[in-house]
Amino acid sequence: MVKTSNRALSLYLSIGNPADEHKILVSFFLKLRMPVWFHIKKSKYFTNAPEHVFEVIKSLRFLPDNLLKVIDPVIQRNAFFALPENLLLSMIVDKRDHIRELGFRIVIKARNLASKRKSVTSFQPPKTKFLFTDYIEMIHWNTITLSAPPS
Repeated sequence: MVKTSNRALSLYLSIGNPADEHKILVSFFLKLRMPVWFHIKKSKYFTNAPEHVFEVIKSLRFLPDNLLKVIDPVIQRNAFFALPENLLLSMIVDKRDHIRELGFRIVIKARNLASKRKSVTSFQPPKTKFLFTDYIEMIHWNTITLSAPPS
């Protein structure tokens, strides 16, 4: 990752008049790839994954609409870190008390429900929102069907 970024940035500096595509690529490295890479290196636990996805989505908003039309569906298809159980794990270990409390309330609510499910849960990536202010808002919580964990 770092080697590719370094080579692209070196090439950019050596070209007198870089193409627009090269400018977009360098902008992508400087505004998204490198900051997110450092964010992941700083907090590398799987419970931080929803926060990393949030950082990626937030950082991508600088790209032109024609590129977002290509990138957003890819993020949507691969949004497994936005599954409710992954978000709940991240919420429960969050540094902010009110987020931890919200995560615990959702877990307690799910445990108190009588499970009517007769089959195995199908893991489909949830519909991800792309305009939000915190990672806990990535999905539409009111459309999530809570169920008790298997016993």
